[in-house]
Amino acid sequence: MRVEEIDTMMRRVQQKFQHATNGKVILATVGIYAQNQGGKTAAHAHGIAMHIATEEPHVLQAHGFYIDEEWQSMNLHIVVNFETPNREAVHQKVLTNREKRFPAY
Repeated sequence: MRVEEIDTMMRRVQQKFQHATNGKVILATVGIYAQNQGGKTAAHAHGIAMHIATEEPHVLQAHGFYIDEEWQSMNLHIVVNFETPNREAVHQKVLTNREKRFPAY
């Protein structure tokens, strides 16, 4: 898809969602992100990173894994339950455990 097509699609999703909720919910943004799980290193790291994130009971979901070996960076989005007393502590715990397992990233 071209950028223009992606932009149009995202705006339509926002409008449809607002309409479907009778204007009660407005999406400020709809985004896209790359994921990579192909290749031996990425597939292995993906499995471990997902396990680290989801072993925390307050994490409802983990997604959006991306590893860049050249820049030694790793991204993973986590969704933490809003009722968790200290969501930042959960985030820090997941990050610390990930850093222990992947100190170079």
